[in-house]
Amino acid sequence: MAAAAAAISPVPKDDLERIAKISATIRVIPDFPKPGIMFQDITTLLLDPVAFKDTIDLFVERYKHMNISVVAGVEARGFIFGPPIALAIGAKFVPIRKPKKLPGEVISEEYSLEYGTDKMEMHVGAVQPGDRALVVDDLIATGGTLCAAMKLLERVEAHVVECACVIELAELKGRDRLGEKPLFVLGHSRHIKFIILHSPNSVSDSLHSVRHLTDNPANSNTAALARAQNDVADRIAKISSTIRIIPDFPKPGIMFHDITTLLLDHAAFKDTIDLFVERYKDMNISVVAGVEARGFIFGPPIALAIGAKFVPLRKPNRLPGEVISEEYSLEYGTDIMEMHLGAVQAGDQALVVDDLIATGGTLCAAMKLLERVGAHVVECACVVELVELKGRDRLGEKPLFVLVSST
Repeated sequence: MAAAAAAISPVPKDDLERIAKISATIRVIPDFPKPGIMFQDITTLLLDPVAFKDTIDLFVERYKHMNISVVAGVEARGFIFGPPIALAIGAKFVPIRKPKKLPGEVISEEYSLEYGTDKMEMHVGAVQPGDRALVVDDLIATGGTLCAAMKLLERVEAHVVECACVIELAELKGRDRLGEKPLFVLGHSRHIKFIILHSPNSVSDSLHSVRHLTDNPANSNTAALARAQNDVADRIAKISSTIRIIPDFPKPGIMFHDITTLLLDHAAFKDTIDLFVERYKDMNISVVAGVEARGFIFGPPIALAIGAKFVPLRKPNRLPGEVISEEYSLEYGTDIMEMHLGAVQAGDQALVVDDLIATGGTLCAAMKLLERVGAHVVECACVVELVELKGRDRLGEKPLFVLVSST
């Protein structure tokens, strides 16, 4: 603890002001997910675009000159904070997930957390020996999650530079469990009192979007239009080439389109986000709703870039507080989706984001949740469309924009 105390340093006034704003947006939910747990809910932070941007900026300012090559985000809330950091500092993003969520070959690590036990998995080959890794999650409690993430990275001979969280529950002494590994947090919580511690539907639709952007007289000459169209086509071809197909996952007969390999290519990941931002930046979107869990990877960077709030749509019993729910079918079973009451207001202009559309059940459920509270769904946006499953037909008249169509 002496070392941690020694690490406390003077904080610039601007940082203090930003941290105070972040602190004010985080709420505490008692007795979730079980009696006695004081749950620190960061979803209210995500509803404030300025506070969310300040959170990411504080991390980026710390790590932009540390030669980080890998940002490893812990499922699921680490997916919200990790990708924007990775994009800003030029690193690849590696999702660390719960069991049986990652296709292909994985390594796993069991760990304990403040209210049970769990297991964590990482793709073999995603991280190389010598990679300099940053582990990102929303919160450190007992430290079990971060320790398991570090062990996975160190087993493949990566160097863990630091762990980064928005909040530290100091009373649970997770910092002690990390040993000598540095931990950087924005907030030390005793019921949230903050300090700072330093330790297209297809290619053709994408081209149509470019035509729309170049329709004004300043950009309407033929040569400029052709260059813009070729640039979009080139970026989409690069994105498509980074996505791999895993047969028979999660069950026989399913050809799983794995976007985690896209996330390992920083330029392709940045192009993906940029193409969405170019489309939506002038559409007055006020809400980006991301579908758990891969929609958490793409939604937050889009929301930050266009100045919208980010609303996570989650599986049952994952959101504290009052929620509304919607049951839906997907290509290999059924599920339920939930959204916080009060996160979206009547009249909000909403964009629904996920990595992929298959049968369309997930997106339909998301739209129903938003429309039930009076929001207007402007469009659904996905990286990949599985055309043969005809999910687009299920959406009815709702617009769908995708970058890659797979048959």
